[in-house]
Amino acid sequence: MSEGSNPYDASRIVVLRGLDVVRKRPGMYVGSVDERGLHHLVFEAAESALNEILDGTTDRVGITLTADGGVRITDGGGRHPAGHAGREDGPALEDRLTVLWCGRPRAARRSLGGGSAGMGIAVVNALSSRLTAEVRRDGGCSTLVYERAVRAVAPPCAGPADENGTVITFWPDAEIFETLTFSFDTLADRFRELAFLNRDLDITLTDDRDPGAPRTVRFGFPGGASDWIAQQSAPSRPDVIGFEREYAAMEGTVEVALCWGDLQRGTGHQLRQQ
Repeated sequence: MSEGSNPYDASRIVVLRGLDVVRKRPGMYVGSVDERGLHHLVFEAAESALNEILDGTTDRVGITLTADGGVRITDGGGRHPAGHAGREDGPALEDRLTVLWCGRPRAARRSLGGGSAGMGIAVVNALSSRLTAEVRRDGGCSTLVYERAVRAVAPPCAGPADENGTVITFWPDAEIFETLTFSFDTLADRFRELAFLNRDLDITLTDDRDPGAPRTVRFGFPGGASDWIAQQSAPSRPDVIGFEREYAAMEGTVEVALCWGDLQRGTGHQLRQQ
């Protein structure tokens, strides 16, 4: 090809800044723009809150599908301040909402949602038409509001801040996703699985989209893998054998559970890494 026939030159290079890279190529961050990618937003947004439980800074996480098409995630942690980055207890929530990879060091992350390699809730902010974050901390209350990842004027935070906690609500962007309808059953299956694999988790999933038939399920299995096997086994085989041990080679804990079963059901087992 001759130099004169090549229309591509430096003038055609577009430099994407901030979260524009996520909006330009959403599939690279959530896998797709169909229902699978839509659900991944929920898992990514919930992962930070669920890690608060595993870190011991809260004991509960609530996920609600709201009547107006949004998703609200509530935890009782409030470990991260809304602003003023540089605090010893971690990055500000504003940084985590606007900067990819912001949070705990990659080597220390425990991936619960999977998919975008732990890039964090900034991906959710980038792919939402609107996102609000309310932080109750140290007796004060702060609110952050974003519209397609651009900071907007925040409304005043109502109510007393008598306890710590964070509430994040987001609405997926119709300009990005092919569907905006969440499957309650798909989300329930995933959060149930996470609760079995991480015995400390306590997750409540609520569907408020139909005022006449709201649904709420709670997932918490302190027995871990043993609880999973007990649920899978036949009523005639109630006894479950379970044990766990530290495994230095993978820097975690291996958990094993099993029970006797017939030829049709087979024998159950489950491993977990902390």
